[in-house]
Amino acid sequence: MTTKRIVYDGSYATRGKSGIPRDTIAVARCLSQLDGHELEILLSPKGFSSRRVSKRNQWLKKSSDFGKAIRLNPGRAVLPGRVERFLTILQALSLKKNVTPYLVDNKQKRYVLEKIFGIDPDRVKNILISPLSLGSRFGRPTRLGNFRLNIKSANYYIQQQIDPISVTKGTHHIVRLHDVLPITHPYLFDEIAVAAFANGLKKMLGKEICWVMDTEASSEEFKNLFIQELNVHTIPCVINVPRVSKRVYKKKQVVMVNSIEPRKEIELAVTSFHYAKKTGLLDKAWKLVIAGQPGWQTDELIADLRSNSFGKDVKFVESPSDDEIEELYKTSRIVLSASRAEGFGLPPLEGMSWGCVPVLSQIPQHVETVGSFGHYFTKFSKEEIAFALKAGAKTSSSKEYTKLKSLYIDHLNKMFSADSVQEKWRKLLVALN
Repeated sequence: MTTKRIVYDGSYATRGKSGIPRDTIAVARCLSQLDGHELEILLSPKGFSSRRVSKRNQWLKKSSDFGKAIRLNPGRAVLPGRVERFLTILQALSLKKNVTPYLVDNKQKRYVLEKIFGIDPDRVKNILISPLSLGSRFGRPTRLGNFRLNIKSANYYIQQQIDPISVTKGTHHIVRLHDVLPITHPYLFDEIAVAAFANGLKKMLGKEICWVMDTEASSEEFKNLFIQELNVHTIPCVINVPRVSKRVYKKKQVVMVNSIEPRKEIELAVTSFHYAKKTGLLDKAWKLVIAGQPGWQTDELIADLRSNSFGKDVKFVESPSDDEIEELYKTSRIVLSASRAEGFGLPPLEGMSWGCVPVLSQIPQHVETVGSFGHYFTKFSKEEIAFALKAGAKTSSSKEYTKLKSLYIDHLNKMFSADSVQEKWRKLLVALN
C-alpha cells in the first residue's frame, strides 16, 4: 500500500489555550495515528525568522533564539515593530508566488512535538517552517493571487482557520473552519477582525477546497450563507474524558469557562445568577466562578471582574492554567454557557466530563452536541437563565445524579472520543482519493 503524505498546519497550537489551539493539537494527534499516512507538521510564524542553507540543500532552522521563539510564535525573531511591518508589506507585495517550507533539525523537532503537541516524535516525519508571515498572507493584494506552498509530493494539505494560501496541483486542500461568526454576528467582534476574516474568506472561496466544520449546524450555516454546493464535511472536536480514581466533592458552585468577549454574555450571566439567589431559586450558599482570558470590547467588564465589583459570591480566575480549569470542573455542580453563538462549544461538554450539569443557551450547536442532557434557556433574560440554573441545581442534588454522570460519559465517548474523531478523519481522507 502506498503511503499518503499529509502536511498539516499546526500553527494555532502555539496561539493560546482556547478551543481552536486545543483542537489543532487534537487533530495533529489523530492524524499522527493514521496507518498508511505520513505526517509532517507545518508551523507558520506571525513574524519573521532567520534561516540558512545547510547540508544536502535542505533548509534547516539554526537560529539561536529559535528555542525561545517557538514557545510563543513559531520561527519568530524579535524585530522592531516598524521593521516587521515594513517586511510584512514587502513580503505581501512579492511577485514570487511559490513558497518552499524548510525543515527544523531533529532536536527542535522533538521539542515541538513533545512540549507543544504531546506526540511521540517517531509518529511525525518532519516539522516544517513556512517563511511566510501571517500578515503577509492576509495583506497580499488580490490581483497578485494567493501565495502557493510548494509541497508537490503531499497528498493532503490541512490547515486550521482562514489563512489565505494555495497549494500545488495534485494536493487535496482541506480547511478546518470552526465557524463563520464574524460574518453572521459581526457586531460581536472588532471591526478589524471582521474585515480580516471576510477578506481571507473571499480569497479562499471558489477554490477547490474541502471545508471541515465541527458541527452539522455550523456546516449548514456555512453552506446557506454562501453556496450550497460547497464541499463541506463535519468532524467534531475531541473531548477527553478524565479518569477519576476517587469521589470528588462537589460545591454549590456554577462555573463559566470562556474568553471574556461580548458573545459570551458574562454580565447577563452574573445578573441572572444574583437574581436566582435573590428570588430563592438558588440558595445563598451558591457561588459563581468565571474563568477565562481577556478578549475584546470588554475592558470595563474585565476591570469589574478584577476588582471583585460583583460581590463575594462571584470569583474571577484570569487566564487560568489547565490544572486550574480542571479543578473548577471537578468541584462545580453546574457548567454555564450563556453564549449567543458558537461554532462548537467546548466548555459545556468538558464540564460534563467532570460531572457538571450543563445549563446553556438553546443555540443549534449546543443542542446538537449536548442533546437532551442540557437545561436550556431560549431567551437571553435574567428570569429564564435563573430558572434554568434552578433546574440544573435540582438535577445536581437529585437521586438520579450519579446515574446521569455515567450517561454523560457514555454520550461523550460515543460522540467525541479521540478514536471516533480519528476514524472520521480517516474516512474523509479516503473519500477524497
